[in-house]
Amino acid sequence: MLSRVGLRGMKQMLPYKRAGVIGGVMTRQLGSGPSSTITEQHTLRTIKLLDPEHPEYGDYPDYPVQYSELKDPYAKYDDQQMRRNFNDPLNMDHDLYDMWSPDLLLQGHLGVSTFWKYSFYLFGSFFAFAGGIYYFDLSPAKPAAPRSYPYDGMAKQLGATDDENAHLFRTNVDKSAEEQCGVLPPDADIQANKAAYLEANKDFVKA
Repeated sequence: MLSRVGLRGMKQMLPYKRAGVIGGVMTRQLGSGPSSTITEQHTLRTIKLLDPEHPEYGDYPDYPVQYSELKDPYAKYDDQQMRRNFNDPLNMDHDLYDMWSPDLLLQGHLGVSTFWKYSFYLFGSFFAFAGGIYYFDLSPAKPAAPRSYPYDGMAKQLGATDDENAHLFRTNVDKSAEEQCGVLPPDADIQANKAAYLEANKDFVKA
């Protein structure tokens, strides 16, 4: 059963349906081909399309393309970075031609072959330089030998409880250095100080 609110809403929608606006959204008029006019949603003003294939452009003029990169860089502009003046007419696709757009080199101004040629020179020089360093072994050696720790990389001293988790605690190990140089014996002064400390605190420390 239709309510008075529903009837009132349908009555208010009639002008929009006649104007080609359905559900508050501006639509093109139906026809055999692309419509040459559209109706503005709020003012119901009829807009003549300059390009029926692109109704989203509306009646915005199709200004000629002008690359900002080709403008005089030494001239004075209101926006010096973008090389634009206030009220300059802009093409609908101005974002493709402003200073943030791809360089004209990529857009065919100088040719894609020129782009690839100089790119090959750049990356080729880089890889040739790196390859020469690798081939002739020009990289300098380490100024010092890597540090090694005895007793299986100090695994037990750093917290390992058994051989299963020793690999989680040990540090750099150089067994060949231990075999050639051996391990320094315990320092006599350190052992004497440890014994004196344990003797003085034997009531509190268990050896």
